[in-house]
Amino acid sequence: MSIAEIKKSSKVAAVDFIPAWGDLNGNIQRLVEATEKVAAQGVNYAVFPETAVSGYLFSDSTELAPYLDTIPGKTTAAILPILARTGMYMSVGIAERDSETGLAYNSAVLMGPEGIIGKYRKIGLNSQDQKVFAPGNTGVKTFETPIGRIALLICYDDTYWQYVRLAALEGAQIIGWHSVSDRMMPNATPAEMLGDHSTVAHVQHMSAFNGVWVICATRSGIETNPITKGQLYYNGGSSIWAPSGHKVAQSPVLSPLELEPGLNGIYSATIDLDEADTQRDALLAKRRPELYFPTLAFHRSPTDINATSTITQTTLIAAQWEKSVSKLDSIQVGENELLVLPELSALPYTNDPNIVLSYAEKQGGIFEQTLCKAAQKGKGYIVGSYPEIETDRLFHTVVLAGPLGDILARYRVTHLNERDSGWATAGSSVSVTATPIGRIALAAAHELDVPELGGVI
Repeated sequence: MSIAEIKKSSKVAAVDFIPAWGDLNGNIQRLVEATEKVAAQGVNYAVFPETAVSGYLFSDSTELAPYLDTIPGKTTAAILPILARTGMYMSVGIAERDSETGLAYNSAVLMGPEGIIGKYRKIGLNSQDQKVFAPGNTGVKTFETPIGRIALLICYDDTYWQYVRLAALEGAQIIGWHSVSDRMMPNATPAEMLGDHSTVAHVQHMSAFNGVWVICATRSGIETNPITKGQLYYNGGSSIWAPSGHKVAQSPVLSPLELEPGLNGIYSATIDLDEADTQRDALLAKRRPELYFPTLAFHRSPTDINATSTITQTTLIAAQWEKSVSKLDSIQVGENELLVLPELSALPYTNDPNIVLSYAEKQGGIFEQTLCKAAQKGKGYIVGSYPEIETDRLFHTVVLAGPLGDILARYRVTHLNERDSGWATAGSSVSVTATPIGRIALAAAHELDVPELGGVI
């Protein structure tokens, strides 16, 4: 497909659609009716929620089995004629049965006037998914369409930064995110409350860190499993997020109510693909892949066998002062406290490399000595940064001072921003230091725009 054939501006919609539990054929008919109504609004690409033709809350695979569909299958056969007639593209969540293996997957399928374009099987399974679905095996793929490059993700996938990043690296401009984001019931136990992941509240990072349009469809109402009497509460929040990370549309977030199955809301916006390309490319340009291998390739256990066996109470303090001043001379820290200072802590805020240069010093200079004295006096830990000079090079260096009055770690900022790049040389390694109050990683504020750095840390 040539670039000239791609529609640069499109109307997209996040659709709040409510299935009836365990009513596959009825839900397909409701989906048909909803698709007609969405297409009538001139929408070019519509995203429908997760498991939209089966419902979500099943206690085991046997209970779900009668309501699985294949891809292609009943749902796609019913929807494709509408898309062929209207020209609309859409993706929808389906509880899918693999026709060869019989395994069930939490899937989403992307369709358009030309037919089925592709599908995605959910990788990031939560505890409820794991009762009934196999882990997804499609990988994260980006599909070329006349309205842009689209990747699909599902609900709890947003808990992981890696999946949307893989889509961005494939040049995705749009993420269709399909969800049934739940909240806890009013009578939930304290243990159950810990499971309230409020997934719909997590979606902003997908757009902000990757420079893509994210269309987030979730559902409203109360879902009841008639066999187990279990319930999930949904409170809406379908939304559309710009490549800048700003929200451009959202459904009301309401207390869950008993609602009739079917279309419950259409939330639309006009998107510009060029905005995604510009923002995504700028964010990806900050990456330094040579620093991430092999650490990011390692499989990490969900438990930490190296964790300390004793609990230490630690107070974390983030210092803040006006841009025009530095209050370095007045810093104080208490025993076992961790005090983090603003970046370039001894300087008034500036973008002038000459001013930065005038504050530059070697390791062990006045800046490091000041932090060490304060840390020793209070028997705590202090993190700050300064312009470090080494022969003919400058680094933006973050240091950790400890309670014995010494420097425990130095980190030369590896991902420079516009402010740093005018004077600093990029560092070449990541810093994580074990201390009695925990393992402490060092970074400059803007570096957390690059989720790979956090992954390595």
